[in-house]
Amino acid sequence: IWDLANGEARVLATPDRLNYADWSADNLVAAGSATGRIYIWKARTGQLYQIMQTHDSQIQQVAFNPRGDLVASVSSDGITKFSNPWTGQVELVFPRHMQRLSFSGDDRRVSLVSLGAGVQSRFAFLELQASPVLHRIEGAGNLKHAWSVAFSPDGAWLASASGEDGGVRLYD
Repeated sequence: IWDLANGEARVLATPDRLNYADWSADNLVAAGSATGRIYIWKARTGQLYQIMQTHDSQIQQVAFNPRGDLVASVSSDGITKFSNPWTGQVELVFPRHMQRLSFSGDDRRVSLVSLGAGVQSRFAFLELQASPVLHRIEGAGNLKHAWSVAFSPDGAWLASASGEDGGVRLYD
């Protein structure tokens, strides 16, 4: 990562060859590797946050959605997967052979392109819908080692007791 203001560079190293990278709205950097892994770093600190073994073959593209709560990846076998960057969980697999993808700015659609020989490209559009029932807060804090969680009586706050550091975290 190059800081253009002062010309300094930070190297985010891995044992794998990296093929493609993208930034999230939350300043995460994701990079797809030749071994099918996606590496995710916190850009400001350079701390490796997540390693996801997402594919069985080389990753050709990674892309965050505009909100930064979904990272899509396309592997050399053409399979596209949509994963949660906070948990590393694969949430959707699109098994058709695709080679490129792009999220719309409003997070409602993703376009998938299959590059054929000559001008025989094909494409698909997927509509993404947020759940009216479920809302994620992974990006707001670390619930990874929570022993228990409870909502305040008015439902405005969530408290989590952590076994890792023995503390209590509050989420608005």
